[in-house]
Amino acid sequence: MTSTNQPYVFEQGNGYSVISLTPELNDAQWSDIEKVGSDLLDQLKDHKSPAFVVDLSSLNYMGSAMVALIVRLWKSVKDEKGRMIVVNREKLVFEVLELAGLHKIWVIVETREEALRKLGVRASAASTSTTSSGLASPTEENKMAPAFVVLATLGAIGGLIWLYNAADPKIPLVLTLVAAVVAIIFGTLSATSLQKNIKALGLAGVVANLVFIVVAILKI
Repeated sequence: MTSTNQPYVFEQGNGYSVISLTPELNDAQWSDIEKVGSDLLDQLKDHKSPAFVVDLSSLNYMGSAMVALIVRLWKSVKDEKGRMIVVNREKLVFEVLELAGLHKIWVIVETREEALRKLGVRASAASTSTTSSGLASPTEENKMAPAFVVLATLGAIGGLIWLYNAADPKIPLVLTLVAAVVAIIFGTLSATSLQKNIKALGLAGVVANLVFIVVAILKI
């Protein structure tokens, strides 16, 4: 796991919490996962009877160490008379939970909205103040990535327009290629976001600018 990856996102609302585990945690060392468990328990211990959701939506599979992490959280809050709901819609992840017999013990639903309803959280109270936590925090570069995608894409479009109208293609070609490469770099960063709109923007930026590069090269 690299220093810029986030193993989880912790969100806290009015009387409940949401813990989203990310794919990076599957590749973490056991000691790192132990630390994540301790960090999460520290954040949950402020509540006398914690109610929380474990969101596995971003996972395509789940290793035994991550299962052990969730079991640790569940046992801890159970001792405090707390409640835990698991969100999952991935077949492979469910099979792991099924093999461990946990599907008979835990309440597993397909959406976060359903999980919050199970906890008794009203829709009007479901707006959360998000705290991203983990072994590392997102960098300012990652936060600014969507803006750079848009700006660089506009630069690539401007370069293409110039290229098709310029007598000498050298300068507009360089501008188009540089802007497109920058957009692709920041688009790739944006595509790793857990926020769907930022992820979609990143993927669209990568695809569009790859097309711009091909069009620019074919023009010359």
